[in-house]
Amino acid sequence: MGRGGDADPAPLRRETSRRWRGGSAGSERLQGTILHEHWRIAFRRQYFTSRQAMQRSLDAFMTFYNEQRPHQGYRPRGRTPIELFRGVAGRAS
Repeated sequence: MGRGGDADPAPLRRETSRRWRGGSAGSERLQGTILHEHWRIAFRRQYFTSRQAMQRSLDAFMTFYNEQRPHQGYRPRGRTPIELFRGVAGRAS
């Protein structure tokens, strides 16, 4: 097509739909945290013989994650999710 003075056609453009801003970023980030901070360590320390044992381990981690582990970022600023929740719930009363 570029021979004989013919101009190359404009490249095809493909419009992609914009994703909702909330999207799945939050859940993907949580999954990554669970993988890196829990499972990779837990699998080195313990041999799980049942799904129930894995669930108990995950439940214990989620309790730690929500009630004891300080979070960083714009909103939490070193507070735990339960502190943020109680703060919001306290204002609603």
